Amino acid sequence: MLKQEASFDSDSNRKSRELYARACEVMPGGVTANIKYFEPHPIMMEKGKGSRLYDADGNEYIDYLLCYGALIHGHGYEPVMQAVYDQLESQGTTIFGTPHQLEIKMAEKLVDLYPGIEMVRYTNSGLEATLLAVRAAMAYTGKEKIAKFEGHYHGGSNQFLVSVNPDIEKSGSQNEPKSIPESTGMPDILLKIRSFYRLTI
Repeated sequence: MLKQEASFDSDSNRKSRELYARACEVMPGGVTANIKYFEPHPIMMEKGKGSRLYDADGNEYIDYLLCYGALIHGHGYEPVMQAVYDQLESQGTTIFGTPHQLEIKMAEKLVDLYPGIEMVRYTNSGLEATLLAVRAAMAYTGKEKIAKFEGHYHGGSNQFLVSVNPDIEKSGSQNEPKSIPESTGMPDILLKIRSFYRLTI
């Protein structure tokens, strides 16, 4: 995101600072995911419209992130909003929690659009998707090792939270880096997951 009008100081971000202090009382680290935190505190958003976000202090931003790609049409895109309203009106819900015709229709569309997709399994998050993908790969290959890019994020499960933001002094050589846990509370067996190459810029 690129901030357009306000500099990051105590006056222009006062409400964000106050809201972050409240968030710290009820959420670990004051955020719902570590990636959302930055110094001196996160900017607390209030609303979005099109390509813009507006924080609690009224500052305007261009949203380049778009919810990590989930909001590719931007915020409040009328055709998407209308489709949600139509779904609520015609079928009473946007999610069933049971098998239904729409999930078949969506799977058929995905298989038709992408030649490499033969079947579809829906997941609730990227974390769940990576867990299931690795489990399927291990079942198919009979292998248990995982290779990942050094310094890259591949999902929020313990299996992948190795060498995400490693201390360069502790992580070994560029061509054979050591596995460094992202945080405490991770069992030693997970350090068998090896990053195979550190990308340098």
